[in-house]
Parts: sequence; C-alpha cells; structure tokens
Amino acid sequence: CAEQTPKLESNRSDSESTMPPALRAAWIQQVQNEAGAKYAIVNVKDRRFEFEARHPKQNLRTRFNAESVELSDRDGGAPLRLALTQVNGLDPGAGRLEREGNKVTVHRPEMDEWYVHGPMGLEQGFTIPEPLPTSGADDGVLRLAMAVEGDFSPSKRGKVIVWRGDERALETRELFAFDADGKQLAASMRASRTELTIEVQTARARYPIVID
Repeated sequence: CAEQTPKLESNRSDSESTMPPALRAAWIQQVQNEAGAKYAIVNVKDRRFEFEARHPKQNLRTRFNAESVELSDRDGGAPLRLALTQVNGLDPGAGRLEREGNKVTVHRPEMDEWYVHGPMGLEQGFTIPEPLPTSGADDGVLRLAMAVEGDFSPSKRGKVIVWRGDERALETRELFAFDADGKQLAASMRASRTELTIEVQTARARYPIVID
C-alpha cells in the first residue's frame, strides 16, 4: 500500500519519488486521508466479507473481513487475497474490524492492521504500540508474514513487488517505517506466490512503531 505501507495499487506515478522518505510518507498519508466520499468504504452484502471499496479510476475492488483483504477487478475477477498469519513467528491473534470513512482497522490483541482507500490505491499499514513477543531469540527484527492466495506471480523491481496475473498486475511498493521519534527504520519486503514478508529493523527504536 500501500502506500504501502505496503501499498497495493494498479498503477503509479514517479513524479514524487525523489522526495525525502519522511516527507513522501506524510504526503501520501495526506492525499489518502483527504480522499472524498467517492473513496468511502461501505458495507457489503456478502457473508464472506463485511466491507467493500470500489476505486473510481482504477479497475479495482477491495473487500475486507477480520482475517483478510481481497483485491480484484470490479466484477470480482482475478482476486488477490492477503491475510496476516504470523508476527515474529507467532499467531497475531483474532481481529476485530472497524470502519470509518475510507479507512478500515483490524484491531488485534497487540497491534493494529489498517487500510486506507484513496486516490493512490489501497494503503496498508501497521501500528505496533510496544515490542512484540517472538518465537525465537530477539534479533532486533520485526517480521510480519502474510499468506497470499491468487493466480499471481511476484517479481521484484527495485523496491517494488509486482504481482502479475493473466489479465492484470498489481504493485506493492513504498514501504516506510518510523518510530515514535520520527526516526526512519530500515524495512524490506520479499514475496513468493504464497507469502509476502515485511521485515523492519527495530533495534534501539522507540515505540510505538508505524509501518506505512
């Protein structure tokens, strides 16, 4: 996303790519947060999902439930589904879904996972209020793993992950992470056909941490 945060979107512009990271992240947030009613997330009559957003310019429909987010074309074709399955090797816990305007938040026991639907596509982010437990020795790296479902093949183009299907392509790009002091934290992504992993260097970081 998000801006990614990671950000998932079907097209992009490089005109602002030379901005300093902190300024770029703030600009993205402003553009997304100030999106009008046409970007609103609404209730959907589908027992599998609670909310839906349809992008007015991109051929993109997004549906949400407490376990996953699904991106597809406007008719529901070529879906790409993402679900947070592990945080530092542990189950992230059950989520509680909340919607406000063009934002959906999944409140989990020790963190929030959130999505903002706006002009730049679907922005995905995480807010981590304090250090999280880990399944092994603490190596100063926060790891988020998301299961991926869909007929897409990922490839890396610089810092961008491109998901290519038979009829469309989506991008996961512009990953930022900052601590409570506004210090940028080193962050990276990698992907396979079945998993998207985000890693953030958290040694000496002050919480809360925001991944955007």
